[in-house]
Amino acid sequence: MNALQFDYPTPYLFLCAFVAILYGVVLYYKDRRWAEKSSALPWFLGILRTLVVFILCLLLLSPFLTYFESKTEEPLVLLAIDDSESMTIAEDSVLQEIQKLPQLLNEKMQGFEQIDLKFGDEVSALDSSGFEQAKTNISAVIDYAKEDLRGRNIGGLVLVTDGMYNLGQNPLYSLSGLNVPIFPIAVGDTTIRKDISLVDIFHNDIAYLGDKFLVQADIKANACQGKGTNLSLYAFEKGQPRLLDRKVVDIEDASYFQTFEFTAEANNAGVQKFMISVEPISGETTPTNNSKTFYIDVINARQKILIAAGAPHPDISAIKQSLSKNKNYEIDVILARDPLPPLESYDLAILHQLPFKKNKPSYLDELVSSSLPKLFVTGLDTDFKKLNKIQNSLRINLKRGSANAVAPSLNPNFNTFSFAEESAQALTNYPPLETVFADFQMPSGGQILFYQQIGEVPTEYPLVMVGRTSGKTRTAFLLGEGFWRWRLYEFDRAGGNAAADQLLEQLVQYLSVADDKRRFRTQLGKNVYDENERIQIRAEFYNQNYQLVNSSDAFLEVSSADGDTYTYTLGKKDNFYQLNLGFLPEGEYSYSAYLDWNGERFSHRGQFVVKEIQLELFRTQADHNILRLLAAESGGQMMKMSDLESSLKSLREGETAQPILYSQPTTRTLINLPWVFVLIMVLLSVEWFIRRWVGSY
Repeated sequence: MNALQFDYPTPYLFLCAFVAILYGVVLYYKDRRWAEKSSALPWFLGILRTLVVFILCLLLLSPFLTYFESKTEEPLVLLAIDDSESMTIAEDSVLQEIQKLPQLLNEKMQGFEQIDLKFGDEVSALDSSGFEQAKTNISAVIDYAKEDLRGRNIGGLVLVTDGMYNLGQNPLYSLSGLNVPIFPIAVGDTTIRKDISLVDIFHNDIAYLGDKFLVQADIKANACQGKGTNLSLYAFEKGQPRLLDRKVVDIEDASYFQTFEFTAEANNAGVQKFMISVEPISGETTPTNNSKTFYIDVINARQKILIAAGAPHPDISAIKQSLSKNKNYEIDVILARDPLPPLESYDLAILHQLPFKKNKPSYLDELVSSSLPKLFVTGLDTDFKKLNKIQNSLRINLKRGSANAVAPSLNPNFNTFSFAEESAQALTNYPPLETVFADFQMPSGGQILFYQQIGEVPTEYPLVMVGRTSGKTRTAFLLGEGFWRWRLYEFDRAGGNAAADQLLEQLVQYLSVADDKRRFRTQLGKNVYDENERIQIRAEFYNQNYQLVNSSDAFLEVSSADGDTYTYTLGKKDNFYQLNLGFLPEGEYSYSAYLDWNGERFSHRGQFVVKEIQLELFRTQADHNILRLLAAESGGQMMKMSDLESSLKSLREGETAQPILYSQPTTRTLINLPWVFVLIMVLLSVEWFIRRWVGSY
């Protein structure tokens, strides 16, 4: 149904007609030359010009024509080929036939639109199929048909796979909402073959230097009953494997599965390479699934803490016990008369009631003047006059009066580090700490974590705060004694010391974090990547005022363990540098980033590892059962490469493989229709011809 519509009200049509008639009358009515030829000639010419002017005025009203247009959408057939490594287990002749499938399907499915896809860990257009992808996600193909091709007339999905998936959910769970029949072409052999394989390895990605860590290995064997072999754990040192442990594997059943555990020690910091290997059994199908390598990032997070005190106190023992829960902390305690150990071996110091009123330790000046981050724990025996002289993070001016019993009140604006609100709330109910009655003056740069609350009265006096001495060395203050009561109270009430220990842990972590003063630095997302992960690197450069700039060109050299070196130019974005290295082969890599600034070279080095995923070749038995279920649940059927013609016939004749005829409303502006231009030209041409014929021109 056609309809002509306008953007302007209908009365404008009468205005157009009036203008057109007026124009025609003025042009021909009083001109007597035309009446001498014929009395009807002025009327005829006037009508022609009136029509032309009316059409032109009409076009100024932006008229548009709405009509229904019928279209036919041909059915669409999807061809999705499994591009993972497990497909290479099939015979070469089968793989060659798979390579020819797109052309064959195009010839047999005349009248169908065809989209060719390949899939591994994700779905992409089929340009070529090398069967090299490290993971298989069958459900991703079904999701692609449901989401990316939503609303299309899909006649069927031809799925070429061995049925083995190791990524994504069970494809049967993805069928919900898919109204497309699936026609799987099953590849591979379902025969149970003699084989022993290392199915999986479970381990932590991170371990701390000196710690022992657990590694679990799952072993599976088929048709190997009565056989025995060895399972070994190796660590790589300078590229060579060193045996760490070995276990005997006795296979008793035809279908065997067993989990073995190894314990290893993290002896070297950095990314360490390990391998678990099971010795091949005579006559097994393939040895490629008998070993796996894995990597563990060994972190040297040891912190050596010195607690110095003027005299014995229950708080000292409570602090040491609290910190000793973290096995990465090594704590030493010295009193006033003890010798001072070498400070360069420590990461931070806790000064308990130092300076001390009763005596001055001989080591105090050396300890205070050191660059070690410090936690000052004050109490009633602290010499605050001397404390004000040895640091400038906080001034404490004593007043006359007795000591105050105070509870902590969390500062909601504290943002140096996060502290759990539930822990802060718990601390308010603990026995109060004892602190001196004084005025507290804090220079700019410090932040208060907890204020003092005296009874029900909150104050603005600090109880726990952090800052810097002379703007450089990190310092923290716990301005009260009685920490031991907190731990004892919490243990008695809850059987643990979570809130009190968390407070001390957070303070120590804040003090032990070293400031990065390098002007040029690089950042990787992590140290160990899978082979199918893109590697991105970011670099930052600071000028003399420590402002981020990237006006100079920065370069990156990446070297593999084989000695190959690749040079890149880092891209500039905002005020930093970044580069996407893409995918790299499995191996160990080192890199060096550098740039020149005002004649000076700045550089930063690092390393990372790309590990092989090793998933696809660890199963040798194809899973055709899940393909049968996919076909049955979706209304399709299993197809065979040997009988593809008859199988494709059922696809061509299926209910969903029919063209769809539909009408859709179409709108076109009148000015874009060719016949309107032709009509105007015809009217003007006829008028011109008559005028020419009667001798007007």
